[in-house]
Amino acid sequence: RTNVGIDNLHIRFIQYQTNSIPWRTTYILTKKDNIRTDNEWFEVTIPLSSFKEIGTMDGNTWHTPAGLFNWTQINKLEFSTEGNEYANGAKIAIENIVITGI
Repeated sequence: RTNVGIDNLHIRFIQYQTNSIPWRTTYILTKKDNIRTDNEWFEVTIPLSSFKEIGTMDGNTWHTPAGLFNWTQINKLEFSTEGNEYANGAKIAIENIVITGI
């Protein structure tokens, strides 16, 4: 649930290992996803096939997509509002995450 319009909420699965690039696959939740802003709970369904590798940061280095993300090596799920001024003071709550099938 949220009290603001979602401009760009990044949802990422990340494969992180100490000695390698943290490749990730991302879905960017936007206004087109018809997110409610009345602070009431609602359901969002995102097919895993909608996630795309869009590049990753490793330290201060940006890596463009290389097709190296591996669904079997995920160890992190991340939600990020980076680059969204609307997020200042916003309330975004996420609950009951269910992941099925790859």
